[in-house]
Amino acid sequence: MISNGFDITKVNAAMQSRLGWLQPTLAGSPVVDVTNLKSLSGRYYNDGSFHAHLTLDKLKKAQENQNISDADFNNLLRQYDLSASTRCLNAVFNRPQMVEHTLIYERISNVRNVVIPNSSNFCGYRIKTAKGNWAIQINSVSLFFDNAATFNLYIFNDLQKAPIYTFQVTTQTNTQVIFQMPNVVLNYLSQSNSGGLFYIGYFQDDLVAQNAHGIDEQLNMWAATKVFGAYPFQSPRLTGQLDFNRINPSVVFRSYGLNLEVTSYHDYTQAIVQNAHLFDNARGLALAIRVLEEIKYSTRTNTIERQSKQAIDNTELNYDLNLA
Repeated sequence: MISNGFDITKVNAAMQSRLGWLQPTLAGSPVVDVTNLKSLSGRYYNDGSFHAHLTLDKLKKAQENQNISDADFNNLLRQYDLSASTRCLNAVFNRPQMVEHTLIYERISNVRNVVIPNSSNFCGYRIKTAKGNWAIQINSVSLFFDNAATFNLYIFNDLQKAPIYTFQVTTQTNTQVIFQMPNVVLNYLSQSNSGGLFYIGYFQDDLVAQNAHGIDEQLNMWAATKVFGAYPFQSPRLTGQLDFNRINPSVVFRSYGLNLEVTSYHDYTQAIVQNAHLFDNARGLALAIRVLEEIKYSTRTNTIERQSKQAIDNTELNYDLNLA
């Protein structure tokens, strides 16, 4: 799931458990579970590093549910941890991240009578992403074939023998079919690849028994893209393997019955994951702000809640929030 220039799921996994909660020694305090006690950085939200009012007792007394269980309170702490991460990241990566949204080619006319012979090739597009914090998302694939057929569409990384994605698609006779891709993101650098070279296409052998062929559309122009290149290619299938010859594949300017809808954007996921420690202090401050807000605007009435509110007047609250 991409959000504002990073994959929120991968980033949250890297941030998780970097900061923990110390078990309070005050009698009657909530019991912190193993997950929330864990701190990979050796720092804790309530160790005095971020704000004096950032304590579990004050936070619990400020909850609307006065009978909140320890289990529910621990779930709340996990949610606060994630929201603090998101708050920090969205504050840092706050500019528009999308670069372009395009099709690989534009057709020149409705003449679609040139079929591509099936020659035991793997054919489609060779995609190269630019160096740096870039990613492309393949939103959909337009399929245009001369007969109805069901076959697999594959995406390979250049340095991985097995396909990284496999999708079953079905075409219609001389009718364009749009296949929506389920969150396919290709990066120059990620946790699974280094160097952004990919291939997307199909094996022509899969079409032979169904008497289907990709239609080579008459093109007006190939897309002039900014942070990635997509080139049509064909390469012989390796005998008996789900693989093809990747040494100097032939660049043949045919559409192969495929057109890709692609979005490119800045993607800082890998940079964040590798440098999660840089956000520790900001996350602690962000969570302190959240707790100050909870205490200040709580609808609860109890001794600790009243004392906390009195200790945090509007001037102090505004100072704390603006400084942080």
